[in-house]
Amino acid sequence: MGTAKHSKLLILGSGPAGYTAAVYAARANLQPVLITGMEKGGQLTTTTEVENWPGDPNDLTGPLLMERMHEHATKFETEIIFDHINSVDLQNRPFRLVGDSGEYTCDAPDYRYRRISALSGSAIGRRV
Repeated sequence: MGTAKHSKLLILGSGPAGYTAAVYAARANLQPVLITGMEKGGQLTTTTEVENWPGDPNDLTGPLLMERMHEHATKFETEIIFDHINSVDLQNRPFRLVGDSGEYTCDAPDYRYRRISALSGSAIGRRV
């Protein structure tokens, strides 16, 4: 593989939690990189009706909600990468992750911002 993609904040997962983290991080000027995982949009993309989403009492489908969340994250310049992470090295700094399509590191000048947020949603039993 080539050169690793460096970022202050890596977010693993593109479900509601991942996109919410991305919006908040981007608004805090952390320039997040969200790695979608194998199922872009998470489990909510298979939901036909979302009846418990605050602020939208009308017919809302899971795929539509996830598209809105994707648009919201990109509005604040979140970089979104379609990849699946296969291995993670948290023993050394910067953290190093290897995916199907590339390598990634969390490498910020200020240690407080070197983070990996693994938001795997309903992917119980999967290992990051």
